[in-house]
Amino acid sequence: MKANYVVLTLTLLFLCLVYNQAYCCMYNVRDVGFVDIDPAHYKLFYYVNNSTAESMVSSFRRISYASLMDSNVESQIINLDSKDDYDDETWDTAGKYLKFWELDSFPGAILVSPSGHSMKIPVPESGDMRKEPLWSSLEEIVISPKRREIRDSVVNKYCAVVFIQGKDKAKNEKALEEINIAISEIEKIMRQLPKVIEKPPRLIQISPDEFDKELVLLWGLGVEDHINKKETGPWAALIYGRGRRIGPILSDDEITNGNVYRILSLIGASCECGLDRKWMMGTMIPLRWDKKTQTDAFKVLGFDPESPMVKTEISQILAAGAAAQGEGSIPGLSGYREQVVELEKPSVSATVSPAQLQKMVSSSSDSGSEENRGIYRIVILVSGIMLVLILLIGLFIVLNGRRRATG
Repeated sequence: MKANYVVLTLTLLFLCLVYNQAYCCMYNVRDVGFVDIDPAHYKLFYYVNNSTAESMVSSFRRISYASLMDSNVESQIINLDSKDDYDDETWDTAGKYLKFWELDSFPGAILVSPSGHSMKIPVPESGDMRKEPLWSSLEEIVISPKRREIRDSVVNKYCAVVFIQGKDKAKNEKALEEINIAISEIEKIMRQLPKVIEKPPRLIQISPDEFDKELVLLWGLGVEDHINKKETGPWAALIYGRGRRIGPILSDDEITNGNVYRILSLIGASCECGLDRKWMMGTMIPLRWDKKTQTDAFKVLGFDPESPMVKTEISQILAAGAAAQGEGSIPGLSGYREQVVELEKPSVSATVSPAQLQKMVSSSSDSGSEENRGIYRIVILVSGIMLVLILLIGLFIVLNGRRRATG
């Protein structure tokens, strides 16, 4: 009798584990955005030579370590008179940006994005290496007033919609109206998505008066180039997860409720929707992601994005999706590729209804629908088996008790 009871108990525990595994495999695109599977950090090259005072080098090393801690920016000191201290790749990369920016006085600093985009960072060049000027300069690389708002929004809300105002007031107002319509429409269907997200997207505006304070953010988003080309704007970018941009920068007449809505809808889709891994793991803006933010994300998501098990599981899901769909496929958006989105014509401002989005989300997960239905069938089957086993165990205990009582 004891042997039978042990077998039944072990079977029940095993089925519980299967049930838990089937349930825990469900993530959406927003969840994936919080996980660093393939970390691609920004690089801050600090150029010196043998004439640079050692006190300046040591000050930079100490202050950069503290100010860039818990961020996606890594600093590296490059002594131009000590080539043998570096591998060929680092030396060639640092040299390429040194030549591009024509640095001829040292020390100097250049920030390089994972995509190879770069900008010059002001650092003290004299022997006066006071802490405050250098600290402020490095601090502005990873945090700013608007990036604090973005960081709070991506953790506690659906995502952040960053709106960069242009010079034309009428265009700004029209674009804002379109964005607000899209946010309202996505809010209507948030509880119908594969995984419920409680709070709607947050709109964050950056005015021209704030450009100077947000130069690194604008550069990280890719908007700085548009501004430097004297384009009038406005512009919009969608940020989610761990400060990742999803979709292209929308500019001027491209900012329609339909276009914004389409990109927003991807964030709420299942991670098995066939969306290209490059899109789900899009380039992050330069951002400090401290322990408090990490803890807050853990509480909101219900899982630890830093967990090796979570990273492995999501990697497997994305790998399976890429194999099934092929690289670059974007669900629900015909022609939507890595850097190209099929946008509406400027004259069109069609709104996608909640019903249409639900249909799009369903169709977007067609690649994984059989897989999902299989999981649901397993869950139902396992639940049924568990119920039967519980009843059998209960019956066994009752009968055994009666047998002992009558014996």
